[in-house]
Amino acid sequence: LASAVKLLEVATSDVTVDWSGFLLGGVTSFVMAITAIHFFLKWLNKVGMWPYVIYRVLLAAVIYAVLID
Repeated sequence: LASAVKLLEVATSDVTVDWSGFLLGGVTSFVMAITAIHFFLKWLNKVGMWPYVIYRVLLAAVIYAVLID
């Protein structure tokens, strides 16, 4: 929300802005985000949630051991 307010301030000011750079950055970010989500969901369907479960249990054990000492 803060970036939208700042973008509105820049758009209404007298400062010269390269809007093509903003557009290119936004489109590139969107395409890369959709691509990452696509491949992550594909990987998740193949592997399942077990690596995440193991990671969380091990992390909880490490945090517990650190906080208890």
